[in-house]
Amino acid sequence: MELQSGGGGKEVILNDYKLKTVGDVVNYWKKEENRQKVKLDSTNWQYYNTMIAGFKYDIDDHHEIGWHNLTEDYFKKKKDMSDLDIEKFLRNSPVEFDNGFIRHGYHRACAMIGRLIRGEKYFPFYMLKDNIYNKPRKKDGIHRIYSPVSKLKNILELDSMGFPREDYTLTQSAILTLMGIRQNDDVDVIVSTALRDQLLGGEAEHIKKGNVEIFSLNRLKFAYFDAQSDDDLIINYSKMIGGYNFLQPRFYFARKNKSSERDKTDWEGIYNFKVKELYKGYPFNVFTKEEWGFNE
Repeated sequence: MELQSGGGGKEVILNDYKLKTVGDVVNYWKKEENRQKVKLDSTNWQYYNTMIAGFKYDIDDHHEIGWHNLTEDYFKKKKDMSDLDIEKFLRNSPVEFDNGFIRHGYHRACAMIGRLIRGEKYFPFYMLKDNIYNKPRKKDGIHRIYSPVSKLKNILELDSMGFPREDYTLTQSAILTLMGIRQNDDVDVIVSTALRDQLLGGEAEHIKKGNVEIFSLNRLKFAYFDAQSDDDLIINYSKMIGGYNFLQPRFYFARKNKSSERDKTDWEGIYNFKVKELYKGYPFNVFTKEEWGFNE
C-alpha cells in the first residue's frame, strides 16, 4: 500500500519522500544504519516514534495532547499491547484505509510497520470491503490494487465459452496464482452435471478447449475429504472469490508432487503463506484453516 506524503513527520517515515509504499518503508528502516542517522525534533518525530514503539496500551489522542508530546520517553512509559489485544483492537476498530492508500490510520499503520521491521507477527487490518479491491480511491480516482483473481491467465475464456460461473469450480494452480506464488498456465475446472449435459453434450472424458482444461466426470483424484461427486465439490467444497468458485485448496495440496524444481518452489511459497498466516486475510479467509489444509 502507498503511504500519503506530507509534513508533520511523514517526511521522516518516507525518508524525504524517497520511499512510497509500506514495503519501501519496512525495507529502509530495517537497516540499523538508517535508524542511526535519522534526525528528529518535536515537529517531526510523531510517526517515527510510533513506528519504533509499536502498539501500546493507553495511548492518548494525538490531536488532544499534541504531536510534540509523542516522544520516545512517552511511548517507553506505556505498556506493550499483547498480541491477542492487538488482534482484538484491529478487529473491533476498522481502519479508514483507501484502495491501496494510507491516509487515515497513519499512526496505526506505522505501529504495524514497526512490528514488521522487528520481525514480529503481522495482524490483519479491517476496512471497508469495497475499498480493498473494488473501488478506486475517491480523492484521486486512482485504482491502485486489484483483486488477486485479476492475475489469473485465460480466466475470461470461461465467460466467452458461456460457462455460468456457478456451474464450475477452479482448481489446480489457480490457487497458487491467487496466493501470489506463481502464474497459472491453463485454467483447470471441474464442471457440474448440468453444464456437462447442456454445453458439453454429456461428454464424460477429459476435455481441452483453448486454454481451459475440463476434468473428466467424477475424477477419482478429487475423491478426498468425503466428497461424493463433481456437483458435491462445486456446491459444498468451493467458495466464491472475486466472482469465481475456487475448490478448497487442500484438495490440491493433498496430492501435489514434491519432486520437480517447480514443485519445490511451489511448496516453499505455500509454506511461507501458511507461516505468515496470510490465509487469515481477505479474500483468503473465505476458507477455514482446515479447508486450506493447514491444520498439520
